[in-house]
Amino acid sequence: MVESFIYNVKIEEKHPGYHLLKYIGFEPDLLQQINLPPKSKDENERLENLGKILKTQRSISDDLEEILEDSFIPTVRLVETTDEGILRAAFSLFDMIKKPIHAHQLFYCTKQTTWMEIRAFVYRCFFSHKYQILIRPDLLPLIIQDKFLPLLNNLIEDHPIHSFQLGIITTRTASHIQLVNAIKTRININIVHDQKLLSKDDLTSQVQNMIHQCTIVTSRLSGLGKSQFIKKESIHLNKQLIKFPIGGDIKADEIANRLGILYDKSLRTSILHLDIGHIENINDLDELLYCLILFRSFCFGQSAAHVPIETLIYIELASSPYINIDQRLILCQYLPSIYLNEVNWDELDCNRLMIQFVANNLNAINTGTITKENITLDDKKQIDRAVCRALIQKHFIQGKNLEFITWTQLSVFIAVFYSLFKGFSICGYFLVEVSNQPQLRLDILQALLRSSDQFTSVSVEKVRIQQRASLRQDSEVQQPELTDAIVRWENTQPFTLVFTATHDPLFVYKTTHDIPESLRNYFNDFQQVVSQQSTRKTADNNALFNPTVDDLLFDYNKFSHVEFFHKLASLSRKYFNKAICTKCFKQYEYKTQQCTYCHTNESIVKPATFDNCDVLVFQTNIATLLEAEYVLTPDNYVKMLLIYMRIQSGLPVLIMGETGCGKTALIKFLCQKILDDELEIFRIHAGVTNEKIIETMKRLIVKATECIEEEKRLWIFFDEFNTTSSIELLKEITCERTLLGDSLPDNMVFLGACNPRRYKNRYEMMKKLSDGQCLLYTVVPIPETMLEYIWDYGYLDQDTEQTYIRTMLKTCPSLVKHEQLFNAFIQLLSRSQQFIRKIEDVSSVSLRDVARFCRLYNWFHESINVRSINQSLLSQNVARRAAFAALFLCYYFRLPSIQLKYDYVDMLEQVYQNLFLSY
Repeated sequence: MVESFIYNVKIEEKHPGYHLLKYIGFEPDLLQQINLPPKSKDENERLENLGKILKTQRSISDDLEEILEDSFIPTVRLVETTDEGILRAAFSLFDMIKKPIHAHQLFYCTKQTTWMEIRAFVYRCFFSHKYQILIRPDLLPLIIQDKFLPLLNNLIEDHPIHSFQLGIITTRTASHIQLVNAIKTRININIVHDQKLLSKDDLTSQVQNMIHQCTIVTSRLSGLGKSQFIKKESIHLNKQLIKFPIGGDIKADEIANRLGILYDKSLRTSILHLDIGHIENINDLDELLYCLILFRSFCFGQSAAHVPIETLIYIELASSPYINIDQRLILCQYLPSIYLNEVNWDELDCNRLMIQFVANNLNAINTGTITKENITLDDKKQIDRAVCRALIQKHFIQGKNLEFITWTQLSVFIAVFYSLFKGFSICGYFLVEVSNQPQLRLDILQALLRSSDQFTSVSVEKVRIQQRASLRQDSEVQQPELTDAIVRWENTQPFTLVFTATHDPLFVYKTTHDIPESLRNYFNDFQQVVSQQSTRKTADNNALFNPTVDDLLFDYNKFSHVEFFHKLASLSRKYFNKAICTKCFKQYEYKTQQCTYCHTNESIVKPATFDNCDVLVFQTNIATLLEAEYVLTPDNYVKMLLIYMRIQSGLPVLIMGETGCGKTALIKFLCQKILDDELEIFRIHAGVTNEKIIETMKRLIVKATECIEEEKRLWIFFDEFNTTSSIELLKEITCERTLLGDSLPDNMVFLGACNPRRYKNRYEMMKKLSDGQCLLYTVVPIPETMLEYIWDYGYLDQDTEQTYIRTMLKTCPSLVKHEQLFNAFIQLLSRSQQFIRKIEDVSSVSLRDVARFCRLYNWFHESINVRSINQSLLSQNVARRAAFAALFLCYYFRLPSIQLKYDYVDMLEQVYQNLFLSY
C-alpha cells in the first residue's frame, strides 16, 4: 500500500497509502521528492528499500533525542481507569515522559484483534524508539495473551540494549489480566494512581491546544435546525458542505474508507459535517471522534484515515431518546458548542416558492379574497417576510404544544398544504369562474386547515418520554406503551382532499359525520341549483363542472368493492386508455397485444372504446378480477387515499401497526394494481447491517434511474424497519432522502412499516421458562425525526377481518364449492383468531395465520384425494376433513395446556353447531 503510493507518479490524497503515511507521522509530499531506487522484484529487497526511503524522511535529531531519553525508562507504567478515563490516562502517560501524544502510538485492543497485530505492536515497543500505549489488553483472546510472554522473552534476550517502551491502560483490575501478569515476570510494572494523573485543568489545556476548527451542534429536540445551521455556516464562509452520517454499529475501517473517498470532493477546503445519530457502542464512537478531532487521523483496524487540518469540522449530535449522547462523549466538554433550544422563526425561508405559495393562499383565506380570485403558481405576488411568517405561525401553531414545535412538523405542514392548494387551484370544480357558490371555496379550505393536525398524527412528546422510559432498568415502574402515545387510527377523524389524475376532487373521511356540517349544507344547496339548471342545459355540460352530493360526499359504508375501485382508478390514467395484463396488471399502450413482463399467451384486456360507458365496463371487469386477491373496504380505501396524499406531497409514509394486519398488502395493491409504479419490498430484520442497506440502495438507485425513462416512480418499502440497529441509516434515507450524504433520485418513494414497542404477555409455560420476565418485541427505539412522520395504521376489527378471511378463503376452490361449509369456516377462523388473541396477545395471530390455513387446506385436500383414490368419498367430506386438519394445525396445536385445548374444541363445537342449526 505504502510502496504503491510512493512510486505513484501523481500524489493522490484518496490513496490508502497516503492516509497510512499521515497516520504514522510521515509527510507524503516529501517522500515523493526523494530519488527512489528502481522497484525490485524481490520482496525482501523491496521492504529494505521502503525502510530506507522512510528513514530518510524522519528527523534524525528527533530520533536520537527519543532514544536517549527513552533508554532510561526502567518500568512499564500501568493505569487502571474507566472507559471515560482512557483519554486522561493516555495524555498523562505522555506527559510523564514529556513527549507529545500521537494517534499511531495508541493501540486499542478489541475482541477481534489478531496475533499479527499484537506481534507488530510488540516490535514497535522495542524498535520504533517511540513510547507505545496498549489500551484494554483484557479484551484480547487468551490465546493471544499466552503468546505475548514468549515473544517478549525472545526480544529481551536477543536485543538486550533495547528498552521495552510500553504503557498500559486497562479498565479492569490489572491483577486479573493474564498479559499484565506475564509482563510482570520480566519487567517491573509501575501502577500509576489517580492523583498522579493530569488534573482536570491541565488535561483541558492540553486537549484544547490540539483542537483546531471544530464545533459541536446540539439541540433540545430533534428537528430544531441543527443541519440548517451548519448549512448556513458553509454559505457564510463560502465553503462546500460535505455531510458525513455516522450511526448504528461503528465500523472504523468502513468509516476510514468513506473518508478517503471525500478527497474527490475537495475535502481540504470544505466543511465536514459529521451527522451522528444513534450509536450501538458509545465508547467506539468516543475513541474514533477524539482521534479524528485531536490527531486528525485514526486507525482502528486495517484502514487508516486522515482529515486535513484546514478542514472545518462541525459535529451534529442527534437528540436521541436512547442516551444523552453529548454527556457520554468525552470530547464534548472541550469543544466550542452551539445549542438550539427552540425553533427560531427568523430562520424561516420566506422566499421559497412552496412557502410563498402557501402564504398567498393563507392570506387570501384570511382576507376572504379566495372567494373572488384563483391563487395559482404563476402568481408573482410576493408576501412580505413579516406577514408570511405571521400567516404560517397562525395556522401552523394553533392547538400545538409550543414546547415541542419543530421544523420537521412545519415542513410536513408546508408540503401537504402546498400539494392541496396546488390541486385546488387547478381543479375545475372549484374555479371562481365556474363556481355557483364562491363561499364554498372558502369553507372547504377552512375545513382543511382545521384538520391540519392529522398530518402529524403522533404525540411526539409522549413518544419521546415513552422511549426514554422504556430503557430504564427499573422493572417496578409501569412503562407506557408506544401504541398509547401514537394517536390511534380509530380516534382520528380525517377530513382532507385528494386530487385525481384529471384534477377532480376526492374528499377523504372515515364517515359522513366527519364532514363539516357547513360543507354538507353547501353541497345540498349546490345540488338543488344543479337540478334547476339541468332543465335549461344539457346534462353533459353540467356534468363537466357540477358534481352532485353523491359524486363528492358519499357514504363509504354503502359502497361495494367495485365502486371503491372506480374511485381509486381515477388516481391515474391506467384504467382509462391503457391495455392491461390480467396476470400482473401492468399497463401498456392501447395497441399492445402481449405482456412483456409475464411472457404469457393470455390476451391483454383494454376498453372497447374510450367512451365513458365502455371504460366503466372495463374497470368493473378489472375490479372483479382483483377482488379474488384483495378486497376493498371503507377502511383500506381511506388509508390508501391518505397514503397517496402523503406520497404526492413528497413525504415518507411510515406506518405503525401490528404484524400481519395488512400493511404490505395494501401498499402493494395501491402501487402495482391502482397505480403503475414499481415496488421493492426490503424486509428488515436484526441481521440487516449498514453494508446490506447500502448495497441494496445502490442497486435500487440504478433501477430508479431506469424507471425515469418509463416515467414511473420506484416505491421502496422498508418492512419492520425498527428491528435493525442500522435504523439511523434508514432514517437518513427516508427522512432526508440521502444515502451517506449523497442525494437520492427524485422518483424514489419511501415507505416503511414498524411494529409497536411494548411488552407482551406470556402464558404459563413461557413464564416458567423465562423466570417470569416479560418478553419485549425485538425492536429498537425509533429516531425522533422519524417519529414526526409516523401515523397509526390501526388494526382489523372483527367485521373487517372476516371480510378479508372470506376473500382469502376464495383461494381454496374446493371449499368455495360448498357454500354452507365455506361460510362456517369463515366464522371458525374468525373465532379462532379471537381465541388466541385472548389467551396470548393482540399481535399473536394475524392474516398470515389465515393464509397459512389456506395453504395447508389445499395441501391436505390434495393429499386426502390422492390417498383415497380407491374409495368413494363425498367431496364435502373431503373438504371438511382438510379444513379441520388445517384449522387444528394452525391453532389447536399451538395451545400450551390441555385445558386450553379443551376450551378451544368446545368453542369450535358450539360455533359449528349453531351455524348448521341456523341453516
